[in-house]
Amino acid sequence: MADHDAVPVVTDKPKKRKINGSKQDQAKKQKLSSHITGPDCKCKRLKCFETVKVENRASLIDSFNALPTKNAQDSYLATLITVTETSRRRPRLEEPKCLPPVDGRGKHASRPHKMSNELRQRIRDHISSFRGRQSHYSQEKTRRLYLPEELNISKMFDLYKERYPHDKLVYESYRLTFNNEFDIGFGYPRTDTCSACDQFLVKIANATKILTADPANEALQQDLKQLKFQRDLHQRKADTFYRRKRDAKRRAKTTPHLAA
Repeated sequence: MADHDAVPVVTDKPKKRKINGSKQDQAKKQKLSSHITGPDCKCKRLKCFETVKVENRASLIDSFNALPTKNAQDSYLATLITVTETSRRRPRLEEPKCLPPVDGRGKHASRPHKMSNELRQRIRDHISSFRGRQSHYSQEKTRRLYLPEELNISKMFDLYKERYPHDKLVYESYRLTFNNEFDIGFGYPRTDTCSACDQFLVKIANATKILTADPANEALQQDLKQLKFQRDLHQRKADTFYRRKRDAKRRAKTTPHLAA
């Protein structure tokens, strides 16, 4: 069974994906690939719509829409522009050489409501102050942590506001920090326990309690060490079993004669 006093830690690979990340990425891709041919410019000098056939125009638009980023599209357009000297211009500061533009949207430094590092760290410390338990079926360094089922993000945010009433923090900022920087769930699945783990948990807890009162008990120290070794071995076997099970499922999907 899992530890009952595990502490939430910031992880580089949270299980929960960003809530809005996928929608934003899809919207950007949709915008990049949605260019269409405009109306006839009725250009008398070049006669664009008469010179370039319909199928060629369609091919050009398809190739342009296939470019992966706006910077790539702008760079392509820059190669089609010819810079000529003007016959007359107003005096001004020397301008840099012509370069393709770089998309700077959303990259400015003027963010008056940006969350400070101190406030962000306070949110992390508050989330880490809760105690939960981890799944015993994983030996990974970054394991999913389960907080009590009576908690949720909204209640945790309310507790934060009670503790720091003067912080200018909205629920959405707290929620994004929780989802994007921690791997935490609520409740604890009963299917994620077994009798062997329960026995190890009770025996280790009892031995640890006795050793706190009698730290010089060498025999009990050896027993505790052996119990932890047996528990870790049991959990590694469980990891190996489920890893092989997942691998078998993946192979079965690509191999017709294999069932898993």
